[in-house]
Amino acid sequence: MSLYKTLKADQIQARKDRDVLKAALLTTLMGEIQVSATGNGTPDYDEDGVLKVADDAVLAVIKKFIKNTNEFIRVKDNPTSRQEIEILQAYLPKQLSDEELKVAIGLILADCQLEGGKRMGFVMGQLKQQYPDQFDASKVKGIIG
Repeated sequence: MSLYKTLKADQIQARKDRDVLKAALLTTLMGEIQVSATGNGTPDYDEDGVLKVADDAVLAVIKKFIKNTNEFIRVKDNPTSRQEIEILQAYLPKQLSDEELKVAIGLILADCQLEGGKRMGFVMGQLKQQYPDQFDASKVKGIIG
């Protein structure tokens, strides 16, 4: 099942469960996904009448929502915003732990003969290829040193 269909099913379930926060958040999220997906031309729908959207496009919108909510929290911290982030993070791929990231980088560096910025670029490229959307890029520089 596509990520967009999962969001739609979860939105319907949240409405049935009377989970107002989750239902409203997912409705807003899906609206933003629809705008971004249909802004470039004619939308494409599957046989069930559900908008076809690539998972990477959905993930990009979810990440944008998380980033914006984190910025809002820096200005005015509130429990609702933190709950929204928890809801949204459930749709992201499982993130590598710090230890798993160190091991992955170690394996990549074992095959790397490059130095300096090229080395960092090589490691980032390999990580993105092997673990797409599963690591925090800001942690990589600290691990490589």
